[in-house]
Amino acid sequence: MSLSPAWQTDAAVAAANVQSTILVIAKDAASVSIATSGLNGYGIPFSSLIVPEGGAELPELNSSSGGNFGGIVVANEVAYDYGDQGGFRSALTDDQWNQLYAYQLEYGVRMVLYDVYPGPKYGTKALGTCCYDGEEQEVSFTDINDFPTSGIKTGAGVSTQNIMHYPATISNTSTTKEIAQFAPNSKFQEPSTAAVINNFNGRQQMAWFIGVDTSWSATSNYLQHAWITWITHGLYAGYRRVNLNTQ
Repeated sequence: MSLSPAWQTDAAVAAANVQSTILVIAKDAASVSIATSGLNGYGIPFSSLIVPEGGAELPELNSSSGGNFGGIVVANEVAYDYGDQGGFRSALTDDQWNQLYAYQLEYGVRMVLYDVYPGPKYGTKALGTCCYDGEEQEVSFTDINDFPTSGIKTGAGVSTQNIMHYPATISNTSTTKEIAQFAPNSKFQEPSTAAVINNFNGRQQMAWFIGVDTSWSATSNYLQHAWITWITHGLYAGYRRVNLNTQ
């Protein structure tokens, strides 16, 4: 039986239990801190895996009681420049990526990737890089149907100044849909894709073609609410406290 795309229905979740802990995979402690700042804000439990240039072993993804992680976040594909030994590529091996993908399918777990370059594995094609000279190119949401409880509005542009990003176009509409776009500017005359949701035969992932740094960027802090809501299906074992006053 074929599965409908992610924007029509969720992938079937395996009957086995799945822990709510989010697995965060990043290159160093600073990158883990950026990736988990929003999870901390919501009180969502997480476990981190730091992957240096020489690689690292994956944690145990499941046990006899079920899946150990309710979602997977990968920053920058944990990619390094290996020069003549392979160029710019992930420190995770193909076998490790396949283990993560198989885990997603078995337990209905979603994956989020950010600061990645557009390409076939995201159902997209790169249009270029923006913007070394600090030129503005606002980013806005175009489709929030997969994370309606995030509280985010469509069409509201926010700044990407000083944040490297990679405008794209969708090359595979059967597996890929746009959820956010970059506005036109002097370098790119038409709107371009900033983020997508993929459904590859039931394996769901969200990919962002923009750098992230929540330590200083208000835009990064804003955008993360989308992927946090999406990866948890809007349900998470945490809390959020909002204090109101007459102001």
